[in-house]
Amino acid sequence: MSKLGDSGPKSAKIIAITSGKGGVGKTSLTVNTGIALARRGYKVCLFDADSNLANINIMLKVMPEHTLEHVLRGEKSISGIMIEKLGVSLVPGAFGITDFDRLERMEKQRMIHALNRLEKKFDYILVDTSAGIHENVLSFLEKAHHCLIVITPEPTSLTDAFSLVRVLKKRGNKKRLNVVVNSAPSELNARKTYKRFSMAVAKYIGSKVAYLGYIIKDRSLAEAICSQNPVVVEKPGAFSSKCFERLAFTLGRLSEASPQEESLSVFLKKEESKKLPDFSETAALKASRHQHVIDSARLTKRQMLIDHKNSILDFIDDPDMTKQEVTETLSGFIDAYRKRFGGYPIDAVNALNDDLEHNNISQAKIAELLKSLQLFYKDNFPRFDKDWSAQYLCQLVNSYVEQHRSFPFDPIYILYQAMDIGDLDQNQICNLLFTLNMAYKGQADGKPGELHDSHNLVYCAERNNKELEQLTSLIQEKYLGHYQDQVNKHSVAEINQRQQPAKSLSEAAESLLDSIKYASLAD
Repeated sequence: MSKLGDSGPKSAKIIAITSGKGGVGKTSLTVNTGIALARRGYKVCLFDADSNLANINIMLKVMPEHTLEHVLRGEKSISGIMIEKLGVSLVPGAFGITDFDRLERMEKQRMIHALNRLEKKFDYILVDTSAGIHENVLSFLEKAHHCLIVITPEPTSLTDAFSLVRVLKKRGNKKRLNVVVNSAPSELNARKTYKRFSMAVAKYIGSKVAYLGYIIKDRSLAEAICSQNPVVVEKPGAFSSKCFERLAFTLGRLSEASPQEESLSVFLKKEESKKLPDFSETAALKASRHQHVIDSARLTKRQMLIDHKNSILDFIDDPDMTKQEVTETLSGFIDAYRKRFGGYPIDAVNALNDDLEHNNISQAKIAELLKSLQLFYKDNFPRFDKDWSAQYLCQLVNSYVEQHRSFPFDPIYILYQAMDIGDLDQNQICNLLFTLNMAYKGQADGKPGELHDSHNLVYCAERNNKELEQLTSLIQEKYLGHYQDQVNKHSVAEINQRQQPAKSLSEAAESLLDSIKYASLAD
């Protein structure tokens, strides 16, 4: 048996945990022993096969969305329903493993495939079966590598467990049956209970059972069950926790000492291939079997596709498969999809966003992709939206300036070109000159921080006095005369209607000329 970190092929030991009657603590023993095994370095999987009671779910405080039934129907892969909790993996609603003989042909194939995947991944698979002597449970107990029968000192538990051993004997069972005494008040009482049980089995049935250990009944165990938390986790120092650790150690020694047995999935596969029709059955049964064969043959391509999908998911999850092998396989499917449907089976935008969020694409690749998209957009959509394009360009320029603290172009030349496209109104001229005036004044005084929006001035012009003077001079040369003509044509009332400052015409003109003169250092 391999532990964590060991390499090489392996097959999990299937351990069936059962009892003659319910209420003997079978689920608690399964969960706590599984966690104790995991803490010893083994990979452990728990199968909740106790009918529809879902006791392991309750004990671990989990609410699974899917069960083994979804796997048997081909809706989910086995890895898609497992739940990781406290160092172990749980397969919920796994009574299909004990009901194997009752499954349909396709369900059996999926069960064998799922079991084969688990046997390669784990060291131990602990199966919490239903209590009693039901045919499906008995059949599974015969197939498991090890069988643990849980008994308690109560007489009803002993008599029911006795009946279970007797039925297994009649069915020709030759495997070792291990007994664990649960809820024992002391170790001495546990050994007396086992001795009384084993002597009755030997005398009246002619079989032998082996003593595997005991779990003491203490207050910590009862409190842990009520709080839905395994005692080995809640109170690892409790006496009952030590019993579970000792049981895990003994179970590990037992498995390692046992000869290597055939995996359960291989055994089930061989058994299915050996089955032949029963020619002694009645005509009605023959007709029923014939109809079953017809129904099985009507498996739709849609259902086959679901099965293939789950097989591919298992293939991807298989640690033995390299990334290159998985990529080559998926590439073939994607190419075939593109040829038929002319697109991709995924949302490319969401996939790209996900890669960008996880930093899976280098900066050089992002830049190359951005250029390609821009060229493609320009070639295919020549009449793109003006406002969107302006906003996008502003974002690019702002990002560049924030990173490099300079423009990707000559701002004075660009602004002078913009002036030739169309006339600026009076408000725009005033705002531009005022901004330049304040920028120059702030730099001359060495206090650019006094500006209310000094950060935005970087996008107006670079922080260089000569450039500010040149830009102001250009604006003055191009628009001063035009602005003076406009001022002379309007009355003070018209200026007030345009929400201009309440001052006389001569004052407005004089204030503007002073601002231009100061900003350009003309005097």
